[in-house]
Amino acid sequence: MWKTVIIDDDEQVIEGLKGIIPWERFNMTFVGEAYDGEEGIKLIQTNQPNIVVTDIYMPVLEGLAMVKTVRDEGFAGKVVILSGFDDFEYARQALRLRVDDYLSKPASKMTIFTVFEKIVNRLTAEAEEEIKSKQLEIRLNAVAPLLDRPFEITGESLPLYETLATAVRDNDWRKAQQAARAVVSYLHDAKELERPSLLHFHANSLQALIRDAVRNRTGQHVCANRVEVAPDQLLTIKDFEAWIESQVDQACIASISEGNARHRRAVQMTIDYVHAHYNEDLVLKDIAEEVGLSRKYLGIVFQKAVGESFKSYLTRVRMEKAKQLLLEGELYIYEIADQVGYSHVHYFTRQFKRFFHASPTEFINQKE
Repeated sequence: MWKTVIIDDDEQVIEGLKGIIPWERFNMTFVGEAYDGEEGIKLIQTNQPNIVVTDIYMPVLEGLAMVKTVRDEGFAGKVVILSGFDDFEYARQALRLRVDDYLSKPASKMTIFTVFEKIVNRLTAEAEEEIKSKQLEIRLNAVAPLLDRPFEITGESLPLYETLATAVRDNDWRKAQQAARAVVSYLHDAKELERPSLLHFHANSLQALIRDAVRNRTGQHVCANRVEVAPDQLLTIKDFEAWIESQVDQACIASISEGNARHRRAVQMTIDYVHAHYNEDLVLKDIAEEVGLSRKYLGIVFQKAVGESFKSYLTRVRMEKAKQLLLEGELYIYEIADQVGYSHVHYFTRQFKRFFHASPTEFINQKE
């Protein structure tokens, strides 16, 4: 049973959720409630729930501060934010605190069912992955005698493998690449990549681990290389490093889902940020840092969700705003260019003409 707590300063909200959530259907059990953040911390510390449902704005200590406290203490359970807030700063903080989903007040019964179904499915997949990770460890150690010398996926190496698997499962591209580099660094320092036979063994081991991690999350096979990596494909440490980076890329890209709550939030935050800052020197890298994703990964997620690249979307927003300012007729063209984020009026004019098939001056004359 997945232990669940609800933290909200509104008793009616708590009672309402207790009555709506289909506890038995989702294999969930209610273990406690709290009415402010400080009580919530004690409740979480005492019960170690799998799921925490919490409001943001509460007396004594707000919800996100409470989540940060328990996260810092090592709490790894799922967190669902229940709030009427729709603020970029709150959403950004929530991403950094690994909040898993949102329920806006008021939430429909169907929305509540959908959110908790996803959360429980994720918990179930993680539990199954833990079992498979243990099985993988057994398999890897079982083939160790076939090598020139024993290989142990224990001690220092095991946490590195687990970190990589977790990052891939969570579609956290940045952490996955960091974990992959850490694995390569460790194996290099341990002289585990000096012979082609060892190189080949580790490649297949990592490929199996990545494949299992993604399959546990999506139910799909995602790595391009379904068969074992041929020894002649990986002859050097540099080959191995490039190969594992490619495997992580394939796994994360193939796992992108329009239904992923974290992706939806990241895309919406990017859109909101563009509309609020289109007149500034915007680059995707800066926004990616704000939403907690790598630039490359956010670009792919954004294009999949919106249907055009970030650069194209930003240009379109700027051009539509420029058109609006031109129609208002209160600013010179160079002033409009500056107000929509272009420091060079000639470049702005070229972009405008490419977008509307007329220069700003021609556009104004056509409307008169």
